[in-house]
Amino acid sequence: MGGIGKTTLATALYDRISHQFDACCFIDDISKVYRNEGRLVLKSKHYIKLLANSTFRYAIFTTKTNLIRLKLGHIRALLVLDNVDQVEQQEKLAVSSECLGAGSRIVITSRDVHILKEYEVDEIVN
Repeated sequence: MGGIGKTTLATALYDRISHQFDACCFIDDISKVYRNEGRLVLKSKHYIKLLANSTFRYAIFTTKTNLIRLKLGHIRALLVLDNVDQVEQQEKLAVSSECLGAGSRIVITSRDVHILKEYEVDEIVN
């Protein structure tokens, strides 16, 4: 459902709890980035913080799978994916709950409840 404040709520949640994690990343409007780039390319200080390596200026997730899993598997991370409109978007990130360290969280906002069910999320809030 559009226009009910999903992004606003996700942003507020991120701002409120991000300090509890070793690394955090808020990917704003992932559907737009995915459409515009073809492959998911992020230029973000949050991604740099997420990988805990200041030498990165950008990352193409499809080629960094092993690095991401190696880094994130040992830390408690918060990943917010805003406005997911295709299952492939999360798959291109190559990040799933299985590759994150204990206590990590992935928050997904989407207009399509079927996408959330496809991700097998723990809780869906309407």
